[in-house]
Amino acid sequence: MARQDNGIIDLSLPISDIEKALYDYAHSPLRGLQTLHLALLSFQKNTQICLFDPLYHQRLGSLIAATEQLLLSGSPYVERYHKAFLSSADALAQIAMACQFSEGRAESLQYLLLADRSCWQDVLSVLNEETVFPSQVNYLARFSMRQSESVSVDVYLAALACVGRVSFDLEAINGKTVKGQFRLTTAQSLRWLETKFSELQWQEVSADAELSLRALCEFSFLPIFQNTSMQRDARYRLLEQYEKAFKQAFYQPFSQFFPSDDSAIEWPNRLVPIANVATSFEINEGVKYFPLRHGGAFFVGSSVLGQEVPSVAYLSRLGHDFLAYFLYEVDTGFGRFVFDRAECLGTYAVTDQNLSIDGEWSLFHVAADIQAKLVLTMSLFSAVGAAFCLLPQYVDQVLVVRQGGQYFALPYSAIREVEGVCSIMSTPRAWVKNVWLGRDNGVLIEPWLFHFDSLPVVSGQHEVNKRMFAYKNGYYFGFLCGRMFWIEAALVFALLPYQSPFSVVYRDDETFSSKSFIVHDGRCFDRVLPKDFASDVSAAPRQKKGFSMILEGMGESVVLPFVSCDWCASLPDARYVREFTMFQELFCHSDGKRHLMSSQGDGVVIDKQNFLSFIAGFQPLYHYLKSDYRL
Repeated sequence: MARQDNGIIDLSLPISDIEKALYDYAHSPLRGLQTLHLALLSFQKNTQICLFDPLYHQRLGSLIAATEQLLLSGSPYVERYHKAFLSSADALAQIAMACQFSEGRAESLQYLLLADRSCWQDVLSVLNEETVFPSQVNYLARFSMRQSESVSVDVYLAALACVGRVSFDLEAINGKTVKGQFRLTTAQSLRWLETKFSELQWQEVSADAELSLRALCEFSFLPIFQNTSMQRDARYRLLEQYEKAFKQAFYQPFSQFFPSDDSAIEWPNRLVPIANVATSFEINEGVKYFPLRHGGAFFVGSSVLGQEVPSVAYLSRLGHDFLAYFLYEVDTGFGRFVFDRAECLGTYAVTDQNLSIDGEWSLFHVAADIQAKLVLTMSLFSAVGAAFCLLPQYVDQVLVVRQGGQYFALPYSAIREVEGVCSIMSTPRAWVKNVWLGRDNGVLIEPWLFHFDSLPVVSGQHEVNKRMFAYKNGYYFGFLCGRMFWIEAALVFALLPYQSPFSVVYRDDETFSSKSFIVHDGRCFDRVLPKDFASDVSAAPRQKKGFSMILEGMGESVVLPFVSCDWCASLPDARYVREFTMFQELFCHSDGKRHLMSSQGDGVVIDKQNFLSFIAGFQPLYHYLKSDYRL
């Protein structure tokens, strides 16, 4: 490459970088455009020293601006623009190189900058306000690959992540073959994707008005259900029309997820949400399949027949169930609970003839082919005083409930019928099956009668995120435990006047403790730091009630009580605590006062980079603070 005689200008490196970036643009558009933009800026800086032609710098500025515009438009690959960039960059390089020898040589190449050349017309068209760039498009790509083959799901995920937003839905593992599909949102064309990833079967899908309609229903059904100002008849007519329309559009019989009707499918006609992604399941011999509502969402559950210790597997998450149902609310020796009426066989009187002992279980005989386990102990209690064990001889009436593919006979003293809408949890929880909301927004608890040694792993789990303000900016700040906390606004799902959490008693590893949770906007959050845990008990009794801040992101959530709260556009310059590996060690108890021990002058920052580590550090802290409240 030519060099100016004084030796201070060397264009070889930026020109080489431009050539590499233009080659990369065809294979990785985002990376190629980013590299091209940096290389052009470097080239511009160098040529400003040796070239003074205003038209030259005008054309170079147009090329840089066109690159920036494509980056802002999602970095689509457009073959016409690629050819234009190659030609225009080559023209600029030739003139810059000629200028290294003499002005005459550079002037003889001025025709390369003429506006009537197609390359400059295309470059300028990128900047034309009327130009329509490819918008973000949704694609599905079928994947079927033997696990022994070199190209794995992880390899595709890494490559597609450089193209746009990608996720993978696992559908089945048959032997050594993995089947599923990638969901990709990108500005790239279908032709480019089929060329770049030819092993996958691509199809473009619409922005999906159905999903918007489903979201509308989710947002509106609960407020209508709990509406107190609407006339009763009008409210019931509206809810009935909602139910008919949305069951028809977004629900289907459970049996339709399987290739054929089979006796192994329980509740085949029960309506469950249609999965967002087309899903089907093969029937394996010796396995039964059933729909299971857990944490407000329906799952495809399965269990192996004849197991001595029954277990449940979750095959896939179908979707959130947002309609209203009739429930049985029952008073039991463990407290007051509810069960979906559709999952109850009915109430029965207990006699010596229909009750028997089988090992450690007492069995209630409902029919010739149905035996229900008598529930004498539970892991969940709605009140402290309700925690006791029943004796079979004192049971005279039971409600038979089906859970996890099994039958349970629950002793009760009173029963009534109520309506409820199931709240949604980000992930299934072991301590509760579902938390329902009544007409008055009161909380109704549906416990697990089926015992889990560990929570089943859910295949195809999707994060449920109903947040309407996903693009909040700035930081919320306020006092928690005497320390200033700064919270990235994008993590704040809701900021509310302080909400006193609900509380139940939960047995975990033979230890009873209080389980706190709050419900907001049809969502249940059970990782809660109550105000009395975090407040300074020596503070003035007229202290303001404060705020409850719900943080949510990346499938995790937590509710924090703040004494005060405000917002600012950016984080001030100061020292901040950002690590939470030993978060519970920051707290101490002295003179009836809970406060942060070390680095009292430093604020605490919680943002998207450290949110998961904060959650991980919060969990042992939560159990540590709860130790004072053990039963």
